[in-house]
Amino acid sequence: MWKAMLSVCDVYGTCGAFGSCNSIRRDKFECTCLPWLEPKSSSDWYLRDTLDWCATKQGISMCNNEEGFVKLAPMKVPNTSIARADMSLSLKECEQQCSRNCSCIAYASANESKGGIGCLIWHENLVDTRMYSKTRQDLYICVDAIVLATPTLHKYLYL
Repeated sequence: MWKAMLSVCDVYGTCGAFGSCNSIRRDKFECTCLPWLEPKSSSDWYLRDTLDWCATKQGISMCNNEEGFVKLAPMKVPNTSIARADMSLSLKECEQQCSRNCSCIAYASANESKGGIGCLIWHENLVDTRMYSKTRQDLYICVDAIVLATPTLHKYLYL
């Protein structure tokens, strides 16, 4: 038995590493880069080629440079097979652990349905991230102080 695809976002990794899929925006391309990134190539953007699509913006430094976190919600969190899980940590402890590690890219609660217990931390490519209106899962992305101060950051927030 096969199941029909409801959205282009149903395909694993549609928007590539560090891309986020949003099928609710029917008038625009479904893929965007996460807040501290931008498309590597404008020609790839227009061709909708999302493989290896998003790159760090010039001048962005992600370690001990007054970075902070941006909450994206509601989201389908990235592929959890590459995340580290610790069910003993609260969400605040999860943030603290992520803040202390320069390779931390993002964190989220491991179990939202039980009041936000546990911790998921990503240190590698964020793949298969998606705006998802069916559930409320918050994803916290580590961003540089320059990005935090950007007035246009609100366009990335899915609140």
